[in-house]
Amino acid sequence: MDVPVANVVVVPGTENDVVETVKFANGHSLPFLATNGVHGSISTLGKMTLIAKNGTTATIGGGIRSRNLTDALWAAGKQTVTGTCECVGYLALGGGHGWLQGHHGLVSDQFVSMKVVLANGSLITVDEKSDLFWAMKGAGHNFGIVTSVTSKIYDIQQPNYAIETLIFKGVTVDAAHTAPFKKIGPIATQALNGTYLDLAKWTGISLADVPCQKTGNANPRFPIYLKLYNATAQKPVYDLFRQATTNASTPFSNSLFMFEGYSQGGVKAISDDATAFAYRADNLLVAPLLTYTPNGTALDAFASKLGNQMRNILYEGSGETSLNTYVNYAYGDETPVAWYGSESWRQERLHALKEDFDSKGQFSFYAPIA
Repeated sequence: MDVPVANVVVVPGTENDVVETVKFANGHSLPFLATNGVHGSISTLGKMTLIAKNGTTATIGGGIRSRNLTDALWAAGKQTVTGTCECVGYLALGGGHGWLQGHHGLVSDQFVSMKVVLANGSLITVDEKSDLFWAMKGAGHNFGIVTSVTSKIYDIQQPNYAIETLIFKGVTVDAAHTAPFKKIGPIATQALNGTYLDLAKWTGISLADVPCQKTGNANPRFPIYLKLYNATAQKPVYDLFRQATTNASTPFSNSLFMFEGYSQGGVKAISDDATAFAYRADNLLVAPLLTYTPNGTALDAFASKLGNQMRNILYEGSGETSLNTYVNYAYGDETPVAWYGSESWRQERLHALKEDFDSKGQFSFYAPIA
């Protein structure tokens, strides 16, 4: 939500441009911030080259967005796990949820190797032979700038999809209702069918939709991972969100509440310790997204208080002993434990790798390990 202040903006055209930029910054004791897609309210590095290889992998430029990659692969009869929102960058170093994760795992689970510019300006290849590979898949923005990645790709098995949207009045459903959702009585229904390429448009997150536009709005999220919905907690959260977004003077009228329940088979098929992503056991990704026009620090503080209040209600109702949050949605007041997992071995391993690859903390502007 806070805008970085830059003296110089560099748009690299080649990997070596990144190397030379980092060396220049180091030589003049300048801090630097690598930016890519949209989740963190940051600008893109720019689209680079996509090269398909051998039918099973593709080498993908660091700045490519999800829709660009989907279209390029689709034309070749291929696909891979990408973010659902079309304008986010493909390189989901924080894990990466997507429509196909039930089949293949998270976005970062597809990575086979990557080229990374380290804090000292060196360009290295990181793959399963490197200790750093584990950390790049879940906490990678703490360690370097990825200029390209080689990822698994798959033949398109199911091109066709359909959606049915049910809209209900603003009332809370009584727990006694156990019939299918339609019997609750939606005030409107809409059924559509098409292909995989239509999913983002149907859900309002295509390149043409508002979330992918530069509106000047603040868009803080307050994410929490849950294993189950808690009906008791859902009621006060619903009431709080309704009041905050519908009263006559609210600045949050364009806000929304995200309840993402992706398929989990492919994610849970990979062991918990295989990557730095810590939350394979959690089933639901939940977050209020408070969209508003910035108008001073008082409004920012109010948004922070409101978002955290809703998240805390869900956390208290979850029965969990630690707050689990998705780093790619993070607000910023969470802790490294919340972003990267509460297990001591995880934190120790991340800290050790940080000391080895970025001891001066030059990659510590976005959800730092410490």
